[in-house]
Amino acid sequence: MRLRVLVIAVTTGAFAVVVSTTPAAAVQPVPVQGTVSDNVPVVDCGAFQVWDEYTTSWSGHLLFDRAGNPVRIVEHLWGSDRLYNPVNGSSVSDTINASEIVDIANGQAIEAGQDFRVLVPGVGALFLDVGRFVIDFNDGLVFLKGRHQFFGGDVGALCAALS
Repeated sequence: MRLRVLVIAVTTGAFAVVVSTTPAAAVQPVPVQGTVSDNVPVVDCGAFQVWDEYTTSWSGHLLFDRAGNPVRIVEHLWGSDRLYNPVNGSSVSDTINASEIVDIANGQAIEAGQDFRVLVPGVGALFLDVGRFVIDFNDGLVFLKGRHQFFGGDVGALCAALS
């Protein structure tokens, strides 16, 4: 998950640097969008690793200061995950829906919304990571507010469901 946010932030940040080489047009916001898909291990359940096969898309705008320097990207993130146990093939699915500000000047990605929301019929919420968090490009996770089972390591119910 952290990798997913950093990939999006770095990709859009790199785009910001390229676009900033044309200062005449730099005052106007520039649309940014993209999609990234991957399949990565995200949780250690002891006997097995939970893998996350995800696709995340984003769309927003790159903003500049008065001097034409890129300072921020404001964007919407959406997508889907399939969290699965590669040993037995069991899986659960969820969706991603969040807003993000990539603060290029201060080197942080600020996200608010849902990153994991696994609901099981008849059971309810199995695994949630919702709220606000801040990832500093140098220091990693620096702020959490909300219900963050992923970041908090509260993965027992997810591991049990995929066992």
